[in-house]
Amino acid sequence: MSERLVVLHSRDSAYDLQNRNANYFSSQHRNSDISSYTEILRFLRKREFVVIRIGEYEFNDCSESELFSRIPKLPKFEVDLINAYMASECSLFLGCNSGALMMPTIWNRPIFLLNFLPYDSLRQYASRSMSVPKLLCINGKILDAAVIFDNGYHKFDLDSQYKAKGIDIKNNCGDDCLEDFHESFSAFVDGDEALQAELR
Repeated sequence: MSERLVVLHSRDSAYDLQNRNANYFSSQHRNSDISSYTEILRFLRKREFVVIRIGEYEFNDCSESELFSRIPKLPKFEVDLINAYMASECSLFLGCNSGALMMPTIWNRPIFLLNFLPYDSLRQYASRSMSVPKLLCINGKILDAAVIFDNGYHKFDLDSQYKAKGIDIKNNCGDDCLEDFHESFSAFVDGDEALQAELR
């Protein structure tokens, strides 16, 4: 089973709200749109992978939910154990910038992160990982990497910092990131060593 298991964590504000976490007021930029994973999930289904979504979530459910399974309602301690076990054994962790990311990182599982912020944390500790950042825009114009790094926007980790500079944050569509995902999947899941060397 673990050879065909993908763990999905698409962050929204449900966890912060339920736990009265201060991140609810400062870290909305880290949230992810579950629908942006649709094309990737379709690819995984064609490859006969089982995708299980973990975490607390409410606000960004999608009509394509038949593309993944969910953990049933269980006591929190049991759910946490299941999440940790799956993250340690999965073929791939698919997610964004969230606390759940630390679990596959510990066991150095392959990781693909979509719509990630801040830019300063794009390079993960896990050697078998790839991150695609969100788009930053000012007055409708997408900012290139030089502008983002020259102005220090890559270090922004609070919603208020983006707002103060008039920066709009946009998610990539799943279609836009399929080529990146295929490359990451070939390298770190299929085990293409030549491609792994290029990506490192």
